[in-house]
Amino acid sequence: MVALSGMHYIIWFNGIYQDAIKSYSQDQIDDYILDYVKTENDLTDKAKNGMTYMNSDGTINNLGVEKLFFETLKNMGLEGKINLQRIDTNGIQNINLDSNNTPNATPCS
Repeated sequence: MVALSGMHYIIWFNGIYQDAIKSYSQDQIDDYILDYVKTENDLTDKAKNGMTYMNSDGTINNLGVEKLFFETLKNMGLEGKINLQRIDTNGIQNINLDSNNTPNATPCS
């Protein structure tokens, strides 16, 4: 469970053990950071995304965190192997990507 600015997230792994064994060099981590901070993938690029993934103070919002989470899973080869739920004032919601790769919350029943 991870808590961020009043939002709480629960993730769980539903793959096999071999899927969970991942290691990365510092160069790979540095390249990944550059891909998401200084390129067209930057979620805080107002010209591309408006304020979709940012709060008014310029920090990343829950949609940005969720989009980055799913992109990271995809890059790690873990797409579809980790489930994400958000707990907030609206209750517990399952978070999945829609057909446009935008995080979509659906109430947990």
